Amino acid sequence: MKKVLVTGADGYCGWPVVLSLLNKGYNVVGVDNGYRRKWVSEVGADSIIPISNSKLRESTVNQFYNGKYVYKEVDITKYDDVVDIIEVFKPESIIHLASQPSAPYSAISVDHCNFTQQNNTQMLRNIIWALKNLELDDTHLIVTTTTGIYGAPDFEIPEGNIIINKDEIPFPSMSGSWYHMSRAHDSANMWFANKQYKFPMTELRTSIVCGSSTSETKKHENFTNRFDADFYFGVVTNRFISQALAGKDLTVYGKGLQRKPMISLEDMVRSTVNCFEKGAVGRIKKYEIYNQMELEISIVDIANTIQTYCENELGHKIKVKHIPNPRIENEEHQMIMHNERFLSDLCGGEIKCTVSKSIEQMCSDLYPYKNILESLER
Repeated sequence: MKKVLVTGADGYCGWPVVLSLLNKGYNVVGVDNGYRRKWVSEVGADSIIPISNSKLRESTVNQFYNGKYVYKEVDITKYDDVVDIIEVFKPESIIHLASQPSAPYSAISVDHCNFTQQNNTQMLRNIIWALKNLELDDTHLIVTTTTGIYGAPDFEIPEGNIIINKDEIPFPSMSGSWYHMSRAHDSANMWFANKQYKFPMTELRTSIVCGSSTSETKKHENFTNRFDADFYFGVVTNRFISQALAGKDLTVYGKGLQRKPMISLEDMVRSTVNCFEKGAVGRIKKYEIYNQMELEISIVDIANTIQTYCENELGHKIKVKHIPNPRIENEEHQMIMHNERFLSDLCGGEIKCTVSKSIEQMCSDLYPYKNILESLER
């Protein structure tokens, strides 16, 4: 049975990916340095849904999956540690999910900006150099970056690279934050490394992920996934749901007409695991890029969807309120992003858990913690 190394195994996306792989019978080595928990604590927040520590997760998982999971607390910004973990376990595939993922966190100060870019790009460079120096040139490297690399151009966004005069070249980075720019650097480094070393690589440009659980995270209380609703680590759906369950107005920045790419947590996990199972692309073209997204949806439509659900299903009478936008952005940008290959190759041609269903799931999962949300929104 294949062995896969998952970085960021304690994270919001990494943990359910680990569980999905184990549920399918694979041997999984999960690595993480625990920084996500520290970053959230640093900004004075915590996961709204309580989560178990990494060691308790590991021991519980191995009761379910016959010892197929190994967890290592490893800082993969340290090259020697990366070499050690890859040399010992020799995974057939690496799913690199680790990053400092918050644009607002990266903008707190020059130190946060420098940390984000150094942390994110150094981890990937270390993995690439470890594979090169260990001569593991058949190990399939899967990296989740972000659709934020594209920015918000006034033209249709392709799925990956662009073609000019028959040359395939990387899409020019138009990222909108220090964090997103770090992932643009990751993408550029993957493109360069593929040209130099011919590693099989797949880049999943992940859109905004919404969801609080998957079928695997619901199997045991120690499998519960984290849910952040603070300004720095809570995405827009999380923020709105936090406000809605607390009985507060949903605060839309500005007009809120700009469309953003989104995908459910369930389908993010499913497509990432499908990418691993699909394996590396052919020997001729060994670097593939997918736009990991379900649809583009406006911020105000997200708010309206949550408002309608809460009123109809939970009896919460709430309003959608527009407030001054603290961000510099086009509030009417109508993004068009292609994802045909993603849907065809990694989703079997269909989305199984829509964004609207994810919103219902989040409201249901978060309702027992309504008192916590009410205290946060006071």
